[in-house]
Amino acid sequence: METPNGILSLPIFDWPPSYCQLLSNRFRHAAIMPMPTRRPHFLILLTLLVLRCTWAFAQVDPDIDWKRMRLPHFDLIYDAQQQELAKIYAARLEGSYDLLTPLFPEPPSRISVVMDDRTDLTNGSATTFPYPLIMVYPVLPTPQDSIGEYKDWASELVTHESTHIYAMNPQRGAVNVLSYLFGSIMSPNILLPRWWHEGLAVENETRFSGAGRLRSPQEDAWLRSYVVDNRLSELTLAEANEVSIPTWPYGARPYILGSAMWSEMTAMKGTQPEKDLSWAYAGRMPYFINGPAEDSLGMNYQGLFDRTMKTIETRGKKQLSELKVVPPSKTSSVHLDEVESFSPTVSPDGLKLAFISKDETERRFLSVLQRPNRNVPFDASQLRNSFGTKFGEASSEMHAPVPHDTESDPPGGTITRLAWFPNSNKILFDKIEILNWFHETSDLYTYDLKTGKKDRLSYGLRAREPALSPSGANIAYIKVLPGKTNLEIMNVASKHSTVLFAAPLQARCSHPSFLNENEIVFSYRDNGVEKILRLNISAHTTHQILGEFPNANYPEMENGKFLFTSSKNGVHNLYASNEDLQTARPVSHSLTGVFESTWDPHRNEYYLTEQTSHGLKLLRVEKSEAQRLPANLPQVKPFFADRYPDHAPGLAANSTVSKAEVTDYSVWKYMLPRYWMPLFYWDSFSDYIAASTSAQDPLNKHMWAANVIYDLNYEHTGYNLSYQNNTTSAQIPLVYSDMTVTLPGVIPERIQYGHLEADWEITAWSPYWRAGPGWTWEARTLPGLTTTQSGPSLTAFYSDINQSGAQISPENGIGGSATWTYFIPQSNYLSYNQVELSIVKYWSSFLPKREALMAKFQSFIVDQNIADSNYAFTTSQALFYNTPYPQYLARAYPTGEFQGRVLNQATFEYRLPLNWLYYGWGTTPAFFKQLHGSIVADGANLIGFAYDLNSQVYRAVDLTRSFWGVGGELLLDTTIGYQFPITFYTGLYFPLERSLNPGPNIALGIYL
Repeated sequence: METPNGILSLPIFDWPPSYCQLLSNRFRHAAIMPMPTRRPHFLILLTLLVLRCTWAFAQVDPDIDWKRMRLPHFDLIYDAQQQELAKIYAARLEGSYDLLTPLFPEPPSRISVVMDDRTDLTNGSATTFPYPLIMVYPVLPTPQDSIGEYKDWASELVTHESTHIYAMNPQRGAVNVLSYLFGSIMSPNILLPRWWHEGLAVENETRFSGAGRLRSPQEDAWLRSYVVDNRLSELTLAEANEVSIPTWPYGARPYILGSAMWSEMTAMKGTQPEKDLSWAYAGRMPYFINGPAEDSLGMNYQGLFDRTMKTIETRGKKQLSELKVVPPSKTSSVHLDEVESFSPTVSPDGLKLAFISKDETERRFLSVLQRPNRNVPFDASQLRNSFGTKFGEASSEMHAPVPHDTESDPPGGTITRLAWFPNSNKILFDKIEILNWFHETSDLYTYDLKTGKKDRLSYGLRAREPALSPSGANIAYIKVLPGKTNLEIMNVASKHSTVLFAAPLQARCSHPSFLNENEIVFSYRDNGVEKILRLNISAHTTHQILGEFPNANYPEMENGKFLFTSSKNGVHNLYASNEDLQTARPVSHSLTGVFESTWDPHRNEYYLTEQTSHGLKLLRVEKSEAQRLPANLPQVKPFFADRYPDHAPGLAANSTVSKAEVTDYSVWKYMLPRYWMPLFYWDSFSDYIAASTSAQDPLNKHMWAANVIYDLNYEHTGYNLSYQNNTTSAQIPLVYSDMTVTLPGVIPERIQYGHLEADWEITAWSPYWRAGPGWTWEARTLPGLTTTQSGPSLTAFYSDINQSGAQISPENGIGGSATWTYFIPQSNYLSYNQVELSIVKYWSSFLPKREALMAKFQSFIVDQNIADSNYAFTTSQALFYNTPYPQYLARAYPTGEFQGRVLNQATFEYRLPLNWLYYGWGTTPAFFKQLHGSIVADGANLIGFAYDLNSQVYRAVDLTRSFWGVGGELLLDTTIGYQFPITFYTGLYFPLERSLNPGPNIALGIYL
């Protein structure tokens, strides 16, 4: 549902960047050959990048006992310890089949579904390539999530993801015929726009659940905000497809705008377009999408988009006129520059205001305003300098965490809540971190404002939304569990935790707050009803309070005042209760929606989070302004109340579930190839054709890929094979390559390479370290000469590099790798030690916004003379972008210009943004995002050979000489084909050693 950035967002899985780097390293020796000209290694790497779409996610915990429940239409794969939750999902899956399949042609006969509790982020995904597969992460959403106002989470999640499968699966006509030849890669519906897929899934999630986003007061607030701010005309159909525009609503655009468009379609034509359109596209060339829309709807998608915007404007203005019967609250801005600011809390001493902010990097971070005295309001000018560094991971709604944090920086990341310690100098917060390869968990942390030190209170606790008792002795928090949450309490001194309230499956506790040392209030959601419960710790009793307020949430006892939100009038507003917590009055009258809040008793002011068309904003409301509001605010109905009645059919329990066969999980039926992909490539020396395929089981315990390449001019055949085993705590890859290339003078060189290794995560140091042993075998064959070597190796890798949002480059972080290989002595084999080192570092703190400096140093060292066919060599093109692994660049010189048994290389790049484009044209499958450039310098010195262009021979060089080139690059970030993030680049590089290359080198290429 919500998706991370990647080569393909939903409906195709993302492939983790760290694994992409890992694979590139595994194939590096197999794919790159030492020669002074371009060769088909680019094709091999391109093939691998295409294959990465099918390798879905990181390995699962090898200690889990996985089971398979065979249902009539699904194979549900789950942790044996989650049997009861699996039964709920099994019933919802079969129920979704009964409701959804009449709407779509040709549903698949069987769908594999993995219920994987590896993350505390709420998510799901679906694909039909290479086989129908649904991934569900059964963590309940937080109240802050766009999907937080659910009724039956399992039902809405499987309805959403099943819709993707049924919409992507059909094949007809010539496509159906070609599928018999090429397999499941012939799935044109996968390539439809994101807004088409996500909008349809949200439409069905709403229509069949009794809840869903199109019934949500939160989504109503989003739509109304554009009407309030007169910004509907700024929205475009091209933007509706994008998840990478670094402004609100970020990656939610396809969901919000797509669901509004599909709601308009079903209002016009009922559910018939679901079947008509998915069937029409199933036999057409991709990207020509307007014809079927015109046939089914009588208009193209631009016309539908315009009609949808008019509907939103009409309905929004009607709601606004109804709300404005009572003048809305007058608010004052805090004048913050960030894209969003929310979750405020005033310190006990009244001098500080902490809140969560988000900038154009899409990362949440902790910020604090500190006023000079209690008589002045909080304002952006009071932002503490120590919190000027913005960093952390992407928000929990749209992205998985990325590895980066240091002890000296202010914390950031997937923070959902802040709480002050009584001394007003320390803040408690939650944050999702990568615990290890198998789990990413929400844990508790503190940040000391005086020392700037961050401390971690828990490891793998799965704790979020913390609150502190008045004395600071105890922490109440929400315990994340598969399919539910509990309320627990931790003693700060002992770190001992106790369960206070255990929710049943599908029920959510959230946002606890201490009334006193012995009483806690919290929000509780079950079966679509959100209410506030009051819990007595010593008596172990719980009862509901303020029951007349529907959708009651964010309860907060702040400086003696009890606040909460409710959508009693159809709009989320802030309410303040009397002392006995029996009645409450509105504090805000918002035209959009109000969420978290805090109270400043020294100035009698409320600080609250209000929805705007630019995101969540922190605003101030005076007490006198709140007191003028009537007890009952003007009422509005849901935005699309007439389209989605209060009661929906829902997913009925299926009697076949109780009779379903349960067996141990087996991988073997998934391991046969289900597709093959043809490719064609040419360069100035030859033409090449290739074929690729791959397979993996749903848990990625076993993965393999293969490609074959044929040189049409020189009639050479080559191939690459890879396999990875993830059944243990190590990742165990095996690769083998056999390639023949033609050197100048029509001399064939055969290069054979095999490598086996085992990588372990070194969690004692950091989850971002890994290391392991391996074994390498290599052979190079020229006419009359064969060199062979084989031996053990040891590799270590580290990277905390990340990039998100509006960043054109990583702006901080460090990465590197080191590999030592000992080729052992044996008959007719070469024997020597080989070392490869690489380290890369990014800086930006002293540079203008969004600019970055990158420095990379790498070495290839062999301890004795060897055959030059085994030398490392420089390349004129960077085949991978931002990788910590070695790439010996000399962009101002031809590939293979420098070859050595010792090769030291350095690269410096100054990267700067040039223009923020974010522009496209309707349904045209190309969207232009950012234009940026870089000033580059590459240098190398070596023990080996440099090619002399004058005499056209290689000449010996040693470490006393260095060879440099300088130049510049122009890069354009785009989305091509609705799904694929592609960067086009062109470069002009000038060699400083003119005898080796008298003129500049010009490059033109792409990064995937």
